[in-house]
Amino acid sequence: MSCDPTTLATDTQLLLSHDYKIEKIGLIDMFSQTKHVETMVLFTKELTVE
Repeated sequence: MSCDPTTLATDTQLLLSHDYKIEKIGLIDMFSQTKHVETMVLFTKELTVE
């Protein structure tokens, strides 16, 4: 969950480079009296069995 698109983009790039995939993205307006919107991203990573 993030309220800052810049840090979310940086964190997303890092996770995607480590074989995570985006499953879902959602927005929630937790503070309707402000312009801020929280962004939620569900990342998954398939586990490999060796």
